[in-house]
Amino acid sequence: MPSTRPDATLTALDLQIEGMHCGACALRLEKALAAEPGVRHAEVNYATASAHVLVAAGGPSAADLGEVVEATGYRVLASQTPHAASATDWLLWLALAAAVPFLLSMGAMLAGRHEWTLPPWTEWVLATPVQFIAGARFYRGAWASVRGGLANMDVLVALGTTAAYGLSLWGWQNGGPLYFESAVLIIALVRVGKRLEEQARLRANRDLAALIGLAPQRAWVERGGVWQTVDVAALQRSEHLRVPTGESVPVDGVLLGDEMAQLDESMLTGESLPADKAPGATLFAGTLNTGALLHLRATATGRDTVLAGIVRRVRSAQAAKPPIQRLADRIAGVFVPVVVALALATWMAWAWRGHAAEGLVHAIAVLVIACPCALGLATPTAILVGTSRAARRGLLFRDAAALEHAAGLQVLVLDKTGTLTSGRPQVVVQAGWMPQTSTVAVPDPLRNDRASRVGRQLATASSHPLAQAVALSLADAAPSEPAGGQAARVRTHAGRGVTARIDDTEWALGSAAWLAERGTPVPAAWLDDTRARGLSVVALADAERVRLAWGLADTVRADASLALQQLRQLGVRLILLSGDHADAVQPVARKLDIAEWHAGVSVQDKADRVQSLRDEGLAVGMAGDGINDALALASATVSFAMAGGSAAAIESADVVLMRDALTAIPDAIRLSRQTRRRILQNLGFALGYNVLAIPAAALGLLTPAIAAAAMAASSLSVVGNALRR
Repeated sequence: MPSTRPDATLTALDLQIEGMHCGACALRLEKALAAEPGVRHAEVNYATASAHVLVAAGGPSAADLGEVVEATGYRVLASQTPHAASATDWLLWLALAAAVPFLLSMGAMLAGRHEWTLPPWTEWVLATPVQFIAGARFYRGAWASVRGGLANMDVLVALGTTAAYGLSLWGWQNGGPLYFESAVLIIALVRVGKRLEEQARLRANRDLAALIGLAPQRAWVERGGVWQTVDVAALQRSEHLRVPTGESVPVDGVLLGDEMAQLDESMLTGESLPADKAPGATLFAGTLNTGALLHLRATATGRDTVLAGIVRRVRSAQAAKPPIQRLADRIAGVFVPVVVALALATWMAWAWRGHAAEGLVHAIAVLVIACPCALGLATPTAILVGTSRAARRGLLFRDAAALEHAAGLQVLVLDKTGTLTSGRPQVVVQAGWMPQTSTVAVPDPLRNDRASRVGRQLATASSHPLAQAVALSLADAAPSEPAGGQAARVRTHAGRGVTARIDDTEWALGSAAWLAERGTPVPAAWLDDTRARGLSVVALADAERVRLAWGLADTVRADASLALQQLRQLGVRLILLSGDHADAVQPVARKLDIAEWHAGVSVQDKADRVQSLRDEGLAVGMAGDGINDALALASATVSFAMAGGSAAAIESADVVLMRDALTAIPDAIRLSRQTRRRILQNLGFALGYNVLAIPAAALGLLTPAIAAAAMAASSLSVVGNALRR
């Protein structure tokens, strides 16, 4: 299956299609779109009535693809929002109105009241407009399908009803039995089934519709010193907006003012508790303001918002086909011709026994009951429901293949920093050596105020995470005023530390190894003890000796233990790979009871280890959040990235965890396995139904009308199964 990963050279076009009646329709349209010059990949989804097309530079536009769709016999809708069919479908009501007298007449016959049965001319008057007006869509669809070289449901319905209508005309003229009621009931029941199926599909799409409807249509914006409401589509970046209590944020932006804000982000992250936002925090379009009136500066509007990106990703996942769908496509490609052959064989078998007219009725039943609608709905409906529910839980799958692969996960490779840990180092221990102490360093519990002030100045001057953690730990302990004078000649030594001159004294803040190179080593006993605990060491030294030292650790996530326990219960083998030294990795592995762990692993080694596991035939997952994880993420069977991680990791991942919780990974696996079960159940229903129903129809155990009702019921059962919680 061609990759659906983003490609800068390709443009993705999404079309909402009207007029598809079964899975064979989707397959035929997909082939027509894929055959267009410049189209690199096309996927048409019957359940969502949509097409997802990847076009090369200079390839066809959306309008050009629309012409292909029209030429194939379908229509492109202007809106991509799921919509309901018109309640005034007069053709449906025409078919139902004509069916009522036939049902009454059939009931009278069963009751032995033959005087109440319909005369032939009345049956003809009722059946003709149904056959050629209400049933015209089947003739149009059948002609377009045959012209395109692939038969669909319309071919079966058109053949069956035409045969029933024609046989009735012949019987009327020659004193034979009439089957007008079969033609009318088939068309009426198929139309009713399609209406119910469409409503069920819309219900399956309700989560995506809810996502689309999160962002408001109007927003308050300050222009020319005056507050006014404008269409959200007209908002620009950097504009000043306000969001009253109880209203949704219209765009992505930065919170202004000096007050905390409270927002309900559950539809984006799956987190039920409101999120507290400090001034300067990022707010997302579609989130609900549950606190006081807030102000923000717009940073992203329209298609650039996080919400719009989520909707695009969900749509893309729903339009994509998982590997298991290829089986259904192959079956659908030959299904209708095989059914037509079986119907012909049924008629010939009955005719050979001297029951040609009766055999034709049974052949009609075979044609109608074997409609491939249920088969076409089996996989895409389950994918539609699964991806929509995942989005509501803060789980974004790149495509349907990722949803299927996550279900079969056997091994999960985990990064340490930012995945199992918070990614934010914190000071765990601090030691100070007063200037008057001997050369045998003894930690002094008393705070060295001057050293603390110097340490804060130098730590603040560095952007390194360890230095920032030190600065944070000294925020309360050290006064904010300079340590006797302003720091001069501040120099940053990348990855090692920072130096500055204060009151004619040279100070250095950095790693223990770097300070040792400068001739001011951290006291060995304290250093060895701290490293043995898995802590990273940062120290402050003047020209003579180390004055302060800190032991820092990246704390394990609060939910990490629970998440790993759930993964083990799901039968997933866990492996920890980290680029950190063993002293930092071992305590994390021990605390989380991870038996397989490796430290000091390079970026390439991570990817190579993931690939070696795949070479063993294992389905391998990778969870990470940093740039150094991107290569390993791309090498995995299915990969997970935290939404707060680097852009490279998110772009490389198959599943993005929008909520900052490691338990989202087992949630994703459970949902994937549930979706896979639904797919297999649906395929079993669809194929098993036809395996049982076609022989029953061929043997004369089902009338055409009952076959039409059963066909509609099979489609609804597949959709209903997909919708189950």
